[in-house]
Amino acid sequence: MCGIVGKISFNNVIDADRQIIEKMALLLAHRGPDYQGIYNDNNVVLAHRRLAIIDTANLANQPMLSDDQEIVLVFNGEIYNHTEIRKELKNKYAFRTDHSDTETIIYAYKEWGIDCIKKFNGFFAFCIYDKKKNEIYLVRDRFGKKPLYYILNDSTCYFASEAHVFFRTNIINKEFNEEAIYHYLTFLTTPTPSTFFKNVYKLEAGYYLKISKQGVEKQQYFNISDYINIDNKDSFETAVNITREKLESSMKYRNVADVGVCVALSGGLDSSLNLYYSKDINKNIKAINIAYEKTSSFDESVISKRLADEYDVSFIGKKITDTMFNNLIDKY
Repeated sequence: MCGIVGKISFNNVIDADRQIIEKMALLLAHRGPDYQGIYNDNNVVLAHRRLAIIDTANLANQPMLSDDQEIVLVFNGEIYNHTEIRKELKNKYAFRTDHSDTETIIYAYKEWGIDCIKKFNGFFAFCIYDKKKNEIYLVRDRFGKKPLYYILNDSTCYFASEAHVFFRTNIINKEFNEEAIYHYLTFLTTPTPSTFFKNVYKLEAGYYLKISKQGVEKQQYFNISDYINIDNKDSFETAVNITREKLESSMKYRNVADVGVCVALSGGLDSSLNLYYSKDINKNIKAINIAYEKTSSFDESVISKRLADEYDVSFIGKKITDTMFNNLIDKY
């Protein structure tokens, strides 16, 4: 999962800012229990909470710097095709890690600039600090799978993987955004960039912010509308084959990890396909299902267990009771 936090304020970062960002990072410890790192200079304070999945060695910890110390990166997510990208770069750049996708981002940026994100197949939210150019980029993946919240105040920007850290460190007062709540109650979603809270924003999917002394620019680099509602002359059989190839390729990428991999198996079509295409790629894969103790027509836990048994996959099932649910409400 991982968590990223930071403050960007050119020539205005003071010692107290490091303490605040450290506290914000600690509040995200549940996202990354394996390591906490921090970097700061006069322009930024960047912190990272790590959940180690790819290249679990200490050299892959973050914040990570390039060999010339000019690029600093904090990154949440995974670049599925990092191995292919690294092959393009390895003859030009001296990689220190064995197979870290974080380091691949750094040298991809050095080679292609911010256009490197167009090469990435993955899900990600990251902050990359170019010390030589005095430019900082906050980037969110094409579909917004990884969260990235931010606050802009005069010449200062705070960002984080979760919004509550802003309030719990008194960066900003918590004020509800009534318009966003209206949208949620109407459409069951809060459209970006608004959130439930005034003056707290979430970066749109497929966008990045470029932050420099000259100001803040928002740029869209991906738009799903460019890829839908387009006439296609493929036959049904061809479409089936392409879909199968995409599913196989997708699950191969998503089973690359240096730790155990599980499928959240609801019993529905999507997760069942995930398991079907993963079981032959990863012989040690497990299936997890969470259901309510009181069954209903929506309970698919029996189907999940049966599917896991058919595929000879280890199954982990858990039932949530009324008491457990009520205790969680009291806790939060």
